Amino acid sequence: MVNLKRIPRKRPPPPSDRSPPPSPTSLPPSVLAQASPGGRIAGRSRAHTRWLIARANKAHAEAEREVMRAELEMLKAEEERLIFEKEGLVDELLRRELGEEGERLIGDPVLPRGRDAPWLDKHGD
Repeated sequence: MVNLKRIPRKRPPPPSDRSPPPSPTSLPPSVLAQASPGGRIAGRSRAHTRWLIARANKAHAEAEREVMRAELEMLKAEEERLIFEKEGLVDELLRRELGEEGERLIGDPVLPRGRDAPWLDKHGD
């Protein structure tokens, strides 16, 4: 039988203090404040000004992406170091608690196969 239970909808995120993003065809108010009576901004048309802003935004996004890429590589290296350190601590714990058996588990971790596997139900045959 198919479960027809309704899945609850996710609640929208709480409103933030930020204003909605401007449309791609609008100019920021700080730039519009510099417009001359003829509509030109620093001697350039609105379309040219929008293009300059878009180009600056793209350059900024590319620089941010490079910074984030470098940070990601650094975090991956740190994760690898922590995993190695954790494995060493687990090995040390196995040696201390299990002695020779722990050493065997550390050296050659082989799962049992076939009918000897402990997770197989031997009573249900």
